[in-house]
Amino acid sequence: MFTRYQLPFTVMKWFNAGFRMGWKHLLLIRDMNRCHRLSQEDEMRVQYKGNILTSKEKEQIWEILCECDQEFYPSLSARESSSQKQLKVDGTKEQALPHSYFKEMIAQEFLAALEGDRMVGFMTFKKDYLCEALEDFGTSLYITTVCVRKDCRGKGVMKELYSFMEREMPKKYQCPRISTRTWSLNEAQLHELDKRGYQRLAVLKNHRGNGVDTIYFGLVCDDQRVLE
Repeated sequence: MFTRYQLPFTVMKWFNAGFRMGWKHLLLIRDMNRCHRLSQEDEMRVQYKGNILTSKEKEQIWEILCECDQEFYPSLSARESSSQKQLKVDGTKEQALPHSYFKEMIAQEFLAALEGDRMVGFMTFKKDYLCEALEDFGTSLYITTVCVRKDCRGKGVMKELYSFMEREMPKKYQCPRISTRTWSLNEAQLHELDKRGYQRLAVLKNHRGNGVDTIYFGLVCDDQRVLE
């Protein structure tokens, strides 16, 4: 039992304790919401950049391109452009870094994969593209380069770039056809393109060297894919 003197003091203690617990609860909710906002900001997302890029974006693209340079066949530093016809490259003409490739590529259309303000990958493409190997396919949106930072691989970055490309760009440019090319030993890319329903349109035998073919792919995006 409480005396009449103890009761107000006890009630005040309970009130203060409850107030402190409630305040701590509010702080916890605030911190959880803050963490949620930060995690949302850090989640990987894809944005259409077009060919209007900031200096920081260009710097990050250059970093990623240099990191992926030697993984291409032939290397990007051995090429003059992203769509050159002759790919049997004389190794003596290879540059230390892919300056020529970058200069030609940077004027193309860009999709950027971002985590916060850090670019983790990109895809470039040309609109209204047509070449001899794609004559029967028709004018298309031609994907020239896909690069992902090494420390961000295995997170579905390439998949998200392709999904965004196939979903958004046909609507934007009123062109349902998407095309690209790769080399016959690029197993990861071949698997991804086959899985996504791209058709093999042309094979240029030994185009990049003995036993290394160039394969052209095409996809016609139907209404369902565009609406997803």
